[in-house]
Amino acid sequence: MAVEITNLIPAGHYSTQDVLAIMADFARRDHADPKVQNIVFRVTRDVRDDTSRMLAIRNWILANLTYVKDPPEAKRLFNLSGEHFEHGELEMIKTPTATLETRRYDCDCVATLIAAMLMAIGIQARFAAVKFHNNHTDDEFSHVFAQGYDSRTGTWVTIDPVSYPHEKQMLLDTRSAKTFLVG
Repeated sequence: MAVEITNLIPAGHYSTQDVLAIMADFARRDHADPKVQNIVFRVTRDVRDDTSRMLAIRNWILANLTYVKDPPEAKRLFNLSGEHFEHGELEMIKTPTATLETRRYDCDCVATLIAAMLMAIGIQARFAAVKFHNNHTDDEFSHVFAQGYDSRTGTWVTIDPVSYPHEKQMLLDTRSAKTFLVG
């Protein structure tokens, strides 16, 4: 199995904006991939409104993929130990197709997959990088998730399998956020 990733990103070499741009590039590229399109069209074909389509995508991910933090996944894919990740020294981002192939994700991988799936069905997507504690530097964020724009209601809908079913509490606990439009 060939798994394409950005490589392991050393901390301090990339800003949050840089990482979000890499994720957006992956989503834009893979949204037209037949693997992504076949799944998203099958999952959303009987659903009419945008918010329900977004929730159908989240529910499919929850039922078919597994949340795994970067250290165990990097160890499995690259034979690395968890010590590489203890202080945020490395980050791993998979392409949407790689996430579908491995069926494993963390927050940035699944946000990238969701953005690609949303774009495949014509829904505008963005990423939200959030900070839960004030002790992070200005460019250190704790979590990232995808949002889709529901043009009927004029609202951004959070789609976050990692925090589900506690998305509302996660948003309340957010100390600061940075959004990045995908496409």
